[in-house]
Amino acid sequence: NSCRSQMAEGWAKDWVRKEKERLESALKNQGYYGSHYDVHDGNENKDDMEISENKLLFLTNVIVISVALDQSSLYGNNANTANSKDSSCIACDEGECTLQQQQHPVSRKRVKSKAIQAMAEDGIDISSHFPKSIMDLLNDLAESLEKDETHRGANENIFDKLVILCSCGDDIKRDLIRRSKSVEEWEIEPPTTAANSGEGDIAYRRISLEIRDEVNIMMENLMNLSITGKCQIP
Repeated sequence: NSCRSQMAEGWAKDWVRKEKERLESALKNQGYYGSHYDVHDGNENKDDMEISENKLLFLTNVIVISVALDQSSLYGNNANTANSKDSSCIACDEGECTLQQQQHPVSRKRVKSKAIQAMAEDGIDISSHFPKSIMDLLNDLAESLEKDETHRGANENIFDKLVILCSCGDDIKRDLIRRSKSVEEWEIEPPTTAANSGEGDIAYRRISLEIRDEVNIMMENLMNLSITGKCQIP
């Protein structure tokens, strides 16, 4: 689902950015400068510094991306033809469309303006986001996966965490689920449904903040898990 997944991606990337800034500042204040400890510090906080450094490593390597599981969430109905280089087409290369569906409209949907506005109220810009397909995701990750021996092979569990925000059928979700080590399904109401049911546009902000809270818990848990091997948040 475009709105909820794009909100989740925006909040997760914001969490990563802020946490990196916090840890970098804390390490510098404690006498760690990227490659060594300050000799005047006495290494009293060395264990804490090492944990913080490992968390920074996690934050540097983590990849956050949202994916649309069905074609209706990817493409608009009134798009231009595939061989036209429309400004809304994000897969053109030197005038030639590289998408597989060349006989169909290929204009990618954009995030709804009301979702963009709701996120902007908290300083997060998702105006340039667009829904991505599973193939987009795998192509983006292909180079890094090729270098990682543990993730080779189409059936390997290449994703540490999959969060599903739609109520689509199991057949649609199956491809990503089989590639994921851990799967969660968040029961979060679509903001458009809530808005049309009488809540109005304020529903977008409410659901944005609900997603933020879930994202913060998940990201903190993933980071702790990467360091200690234990989930510190249930």
